[in-house]
Amino acid sequence: MSAKRALYIGVGIAVFFIAIAWAGWSVKEAGSDASGGHRWEQTSSPAGGRSLYEMARDVTPLTQEEADQIRDRVQFRIPEEIRELSDEELVNTVTSIIESRAHLRELNLRARTYGPDRLDNLVDLIRARCAAEYAEEEEPTRRMALAGAFATYLPPESGDPIIVEILESWEGESLEPRERLRVRGVFAGWVSGGPRPLSSGIAHKLFELYERTETELQESVHQRPHGSDLLLDIMGAFSRFGELGVHYLEKVGWRNGPGIEAMCRTGEPEAVDLLWDFYWDTDSPSMRAHCLYGIAWLNRNLNGHLQSALREHLPKYLEASSVTAQRRAIAAMRRTEDSYYIPYLEAYIEDELGWDALPEGRERELREGATDVA
Repeated sequence: MSAKRALYIGVGIAVFFIAIAWAGWSVKEAGSDASGGHRWEQTSSPAGGRSLYEMARDVTPLTQEEADQIRDRVQFRIPEEIRELSDEELVNTVTSIIESRAHLRELNLRARTYGPDRLDNLVDLIRARCAAEYAEEEEPTRRMALAGAFATYLPPESGDPIIVEILESWEGESLEPRERLRVRGVFAGWVSGGPRPLSSGIAHKLFELYERTETELQESVHQRPHGSDLLLDIMGAFSRFGELGVHYLEKVGWRNGPGIEAMCRTGEPEAVDLLWDFYWDTDSPSMRAHCLYGIAWLNRNLNGHLQSALREHLPKYLEASSVTAQRRAIAAMRRTEDSYYIPYLEAYIEDELGWDALPEGRERELREGATDVA
């Protein structure tokens, strides 16, 4: 390598790290209050995916100066004409979370700077809009979606009651069973989406819907798989609630594939113990491999005990007769990023036994997954 080329590379690396440091400082500086306290933390790449607005969306109230700073620096700027709208005009121009993103960003920043009285007035305007919207067409799912758009961009203590009220109003109506499931599905989808924190009241409402839907399924009010699909969606939504989510998953019964996924995504240490309990209680190779995947997912930076336990149990599922078990085992190995499994995966790749029996495309999928680890 020439000295000149080495110099260019060195300068490039230095510029790269300076850019990262500057971006991180910018986020930290923009999120500090007058006393130097940290108001939000950056949770993704410094240079670009997540705007300052998105980082500020779910944190403590902002000062007017901080809100203006965010307006000026967000990745997708809020147009001046939207900033100049009155609260009522702003609320009435929102059509959906996709088409009105800039309006909703402005709504969020206002909500974060308003005192209690102004915030209550803003919420009243939203309630009136949701109550009037689509009344003639009687479109419950569209009304739920609109309420969800507003609720997403408000602080939880203000936004959560809005969508719960809309849900309860439709639960009291005489909807067709399929339409009722659709409304509940919009609610469950809203809970599942995005990084916004949620109140415990939302978790309890989900649990009520789960029990209600399960009872209706037993009484043949709903046809399968529609009702069953909703139950799985609600189970997945519980993963948003951490320790409280673990509690509700235990209440509804989580010992199946979707339940394992939800349990591990709670991120709770208690979930590791529950997954080990299920691992030893079941005889299903696919469920056992799925449990190991969940444990690896929960503990990517594995401590010595868990690493040893996974090393002891994971390799044997590469030889399982169940393709699902093999697939889950490979996914778990990928999740651990542990080079210990490379010899096992190399042997697995070389072993042609059973490849011909796999469905079309599955051989390539499994080989690529194994190669990723190796």
